Amino acid sequence: MNEFGVFGMGTMGQNLALNIAERGFRVSAYNRPDKFQARIWEALERAKIEGSKEGKSMMIEAYTSLP
Repeated sequence: MNEFGVFGMGTMGQNLALNIAERGFRVSAYNRPDKFQARIWEALERAKIEGSKEGKSMMIEAYTSLP
């Protein structure tokens, strides 16, 4: 499985992560812990909802701190 990383889950980062995951890539998404941190959880929820509509499983891992 191919992997793809997204740093920043603003409008563009969320849509990029979802589009890449929809095409079968495993996506690791990071957003710094700030007032926009909730966006990473919104992207995970959108992936779950949109993936279930199309009968797909979207692989998105979320991080709010770097290892």
